[in-house]
Formats: sequence, structure tokens, C-alpha cells
Amino acid sequence: MRHLLRPATWLLSQLTFPCKLALVGVLFFIPLALLAVLLLPRLNADIAFAERELAGLQVIEPIKILTSQAQAQRGTVQLILNGDQNARERLADIRGNAEAAIAILNEFDQRHGAQLDTSGNWAEIKFKWGYLQDKLLTLPADKSFLLYTDFISCLNTFLSKLADTSGLNLASDLSTFYLVRVVIGNLPGLIENLGQARAMSAGAAQRKSLSPVERHQLSVLVGEAEKSEKKLVSKVNKVLNASPDLRNRLQPSLQAATNAVHFFIFDVQNELLLADKITPSGQTLYDAGTLAINAAYRLCNSTLPVLEDRIQERLNRLTTERRLIFTLTAIALTLVAYLFIGFSAGVLGNLTALKEAASRVARGDFHAYASIASRDEMHDIASSFNRMTDSLRSTVSLLRTSEEKYRKIMEQAGDMILLADLQGKLVDANRMAETLLGYSREELLQTNILDL
Repeated sequence: MRHLLRPATWLLSQLTFPCKLALVGVLFFIPLALLAVLLLPRLNADIAFAERELAGLQVIEPIKILTSQAQAQRGTVQLILNGDQNARERLADIRGNAEAAIAILNEFDQRHGAQLDTSGNWAEIKFKWGYLQDKLLTLPADKSFLLYTDFISCLNTFLSKLADTSGLNLASDLSTFYLVRVVIGNLPGLIENLGQARAMSAGAAQRKSLSPVERHQLSVLVGEAEKSEKKLVSKVNKVLNASPDLRNRLQPSLQAATNAVHFFIFDVQNELLLADKITPSGQTLYDAGTLAINAAYRLCNSTLPVLEDRIQERLNRLTTERRLIFTLTAIALTLVAYLFIGFSAGVLGNLTALKEAASRVARGDFHAYASIASRDEMHDIASSFNRMTDSLRSTVSLLRTSEEKYRKIMEQAGDMILLADLQGKLVDANRMAETLLGYSREELLQTNILDL
């Protein structure tokens, strides 16, 4: 152990006490500082990630509105192009709602587009929307249907990319992951299947005919809608199993959505796919599809706040953790600094008191005491010093008493007394020596005994 401590002992022995204390203090502060430096970047990164998730989540609502309006305009245009001119009245409201959503998305793109790498997708979406509005009722029904479907596909791609770049797809817990998949994947897929089926069935019902190709396409859409609905129910049930507390918030909307989807699919199958003659109007099937689509969007509206609450809770927890680390680190550093400064001041003050007391003793003040208020080893050193001073004072007092006795003997002696050192130099002489020799004491002390 002695060999192990030798380098540290040697280093500290080369330093003054203030330097020793400063070195120990710096070495003590370094681990605390490193701890804060290493923890805070991770927390800041997690907080930034959660904030990016919230930003991505908040833009889902305007994307959903724009998608729903594009789907509504697709179905309405199909009705108009197949002969229902009364449907024209809805176009202005649909376009107004879509433009309001576009304005919100424009603002989002300005603030976050570069960070989330979605500006290119958004520019393509705006271009295609502008083209659709320019060609609103001038295209054939089948081409219009395809262009609107392509536009909505671009919106869903935009939504998926936003979920990737904002981190929504990287949810840390299982229920949040499933909620994201419901909002980003399952619901948009189901709603688009329903939207295409609504537009196709409304157009066919309006013109009272359904070609074999359209019948096949509509059958495929109905089948895809049924599959999407089953996947949606499975995902939501996984969320509810993982988080039973969400059952009251999601179960009613889920049940309403599945019922509306079943009713619409039933109408399409019985009124179009299996019917020998098409009897319902295009508006009737359009409305039935709208009920199913709106019910699905209401489920999305119920899911988004739940998802936002989950992310916000995580953000609040991380923010609280960061604030706690800041606070505890500041308190710890302040307390350590306060105690260290107090310790340094106490040690240096005690050393100064010992030094002053020693200086007074060196000047002959044997009543000097080192006054130290601490109860540590420095107090023991001061007590030893004071005992030494007491002993020294007693010794000096005895020496003075002895000297006085010696002086009295010298002065009162009837004989001449001379004291010399080994070289013969006189070091003392009494009065009788002065009288007999005829020299003063001072003169005798300058004389060698051999010269007398």
C-alpha cells in the first residue's frame, strides 16, 4: 500500500495546502460534470425526438382533411360525369375545405419540411391537386377516377414518409406502436378502399349499369375493404389488450366504424354486385359510403388524441427528468462547492492560526496560544502545540529562576569568580572580580583569561 500511495504522496508533498485543496476539488468536480454532460445530450435527443413525433402527429389532421375532401370530390365528380348535376352544389364546399387544409400544410412545410425531408412530396401533391382542379369536369370519368386515386395514393405516401422521418413509426411501447399503425396504415387503407368503392358504385348506380370489368374491380375493392376492416379490428384489439384503460375511448368508435363498413359493403354487394337490376340512385350509394367513411374518420379522431397523450406523457416525463438532473446537479455542485470552500477556509484558517502562534512563541511570547474551534485532527495538533507552549513557558520560567539564583550567588560571593569558555574567553565575572582586577565587567568579557 505504501508503494501504491508513493506517487500521490510525492505529488501532494510538492504543493502548498491551497494547491492541494484546489487539485482535490477539481478532481472531485470532474465526475459530476461528466455525469451531467453524458446524461443531458441523451435526454435532449430523446426530448427532440418526442417533439418531432408530436410535430408529425399534429399534421395528420390536415392531411386527413385533404384526403377526405379529395375522396369526396372524386365521388362527386363521378356522380356529375354520370349525369347527377345536383351534385355540383357540393364542389365549392369541398374545394374550400381542401384549400384550408392545404394552407395549414403549407405552413407546416415551411417550418418542418426541410427537417423531415417531405418538401418534395408536398410540392408534388400540390401540383397534382392544382391539375385536378383545372381539369375538374373535363376528363372522362374513368381517367378522372384514376387521377384522383393516384393523388390520394400520393397523400398516403406522404403520410407514411412523415411517420418515418418524424419517428412515429419508432414507437417505444407496444400499444403506441399499434396506435401509430392504426392511424398511419390501417385506417387510411380502409378509408381509401371505401372511397374507391363509393365513387365506383355511385357512378355505376347513377348510370344504372356495371360493366364486367367494373364489376370485377368493385368486387376486389369490397374484398380489400373487408380485409382492411379485419386488420383494423385486430390492431385496435391489440391496443386494447395492451392498454385496457383505452377501451372506453376507442371501443365505441371502433364498433360504429365496423358496423357502418358492414352496412355499406352489404349495400354494394346486394344492390350492385349480386343484383340483376340496379335500383338505388347514385346519391343513395354515395351517402352509404360516406357514412362508412365518416365512421372510419371518427375512429381516427378518437385515436389521434390517445396517441398524442401517449407521446406528450413521454415528453413530459423526459422534460421532468432533465429538469430533475439539472436541479440535482446544481444542488450537488453548490453543496459540494460550499462545503469544499468551507473546508478549505477552515484548514487554511487553522494553519494560519498555528503559524501566527508559532511566530509569537519564536519572538518570546510564551503566552501565545493557537485557538482552533474545530474538533478534528487540526484541533489535536493545536492542543499539542499549546501543551508544548505551556511546557516551554514552564521551562523558561525555571531557567530564569535558576539564572536569578546563580546571579545572586555570583554577586554576593566574597571571592573573585571568573567563568571562561574552552578557548579561555571570559563569559562572566562577578563584582569582586571587577574590584580585585580593576576592570569593568564589560572589559573583562572582552578579555582572555590567559591575558590576566
